[in-house]
Amino acid sequence: KIELAGLCKYVKTWLSQQCLNLFDRYPLNHSTLTMKSKNIKIVLIVSAIILTIPLIAMQLTTEVDWTTMDFVIAAMLLVGSGLIISLIIEKVQNSTQRIVAIIGIVLLLILTWAEMAVGIFGTPLAGS
Repeated sequence: KIELAGLCKYVKTWLSQQCLNLFDRYPLNHSTLTMKSKNIKIVLIVSAIILTIPLIAMQLTTEVDWTTMDFVIAAMLLVGSGLIISLIIEKVQNSTQRIVAIIGIVLLLILTWAEMAVGIFGTPLAGS
């Protein structure tokens, strides 16, 4: 029987190691961090569209009650994850490494979002 906290620690360690391996293979400098403005616009538009879902839901029901800070934090998570994924798509040539890195970023985003929303792990991120 695997304990959830132990599994999360293992996933975190594994993702950290994969990121370090990517940074070793692709050293960061000014030219490697340059992104196309088209990709940045796409990330911003997709993030805005996703953020309209709770905004519209707040108008239709009282069960969704987001504050301005909720929207700011969600925007930072979405835009940050989107920019990292865009950078991975541009710079990582090996498709297997690209897919693993993107899945890792999406998994990390979902786990962070879930922890901040309902506190599934009971960390201080949940506000408890």
